[in-house]
Amino acid sequence: MTRAPHVVALVALAVWLGQVDGTSAAFTDRAVVTSGTHTSGSMAAPAVPTVTQVRGSGATRVAWTASAVGDHGATATSYEVQRYDAATGATPTAVCSVTADPGATLACEDGTRPSGTRHYAVRARFGASWRAESSRRAFAADLTGPDVTVTQPENGYRGSAADLRRALDRGCGADALGCGSAADPAGVEAVRWVLELRPSAGNRALRCWDGASFVVAGASGCADRAAATSAVSGGLRWRIPGAANEVYRDRGTYTVTVTARDVFANPTTVTSAVTVN
Repeated sequence: MTRAPHVVALVALAVWLGQVDGTSAAFTDRAVVTSGTHTSGSMAAPAVPTVTQVRGSGATRVAWTASAVGDHGATATSYEVQRYDAATGATPTAVCSVTADPGATLACEDGTRPSGTRHYAVRARFGASWRAESSRRAFAADLTGPDVTVTQPENGYRGSAADLRRALDRGCGADALGCGSAADPAGVEAVRWVLELRPSAGNRALRCWDGASFVVAGASGCADRAAATSAVSGGLRWRIPGAANEVYRDRGTYTVTVTARDVFANPTTVTSAVTVN
């Protein structure tokens, strides 16, 4: 009976020195149990992450700051980003994990581009057992492409080549095979076009305008090309350069296909088909 105080003292010393088996710290609540120089109660929850959309790819980027552990300058050893479908509750989807090595960037990207509002949280870990999760940040990615219009050639036109060329001159100015606009609140990154001809007589194989002449389309169809663009309020004005009297002359159906992408890689494609008879 007289040896009990010595046993208690030895156990307390072992805990202070961190020599007790790691199960003494195996918990995830905010209770205070000592292991080495840190306690679970001093495991700070990460700050709410910053969530933005990446230009070019459209992925969702989640960034956060280091989460402190104790009062000796230690921080979490790893982090996990979780995506939820609701502001509270719900089962999370793991987005990524980051080991907090010196100089590591505390950020990662969610490339799945989920629709609607999603809620992102960061879960900090210290060792194998301690963890603390941040509050959630609501974020809705921009998944909508630009508004695209085709001024000329006007879809559905049917008539002579001469009248079509005059309409192009009025709507687009000289030396244009087509024109229109593209607008997006986030900004328009690029506009590309394809001009096809399906002749109504003779060899009716699909043909592609390559900037100099019509060539028979390959197995993959016609290659797209960059439109000439100029900035206007809210977006871009686009045009297809070329001499209309050299392009719109044979009988058949001409189809202009225009694809515009915004800064988050969201596309919108429109077509305008006209018939020269």
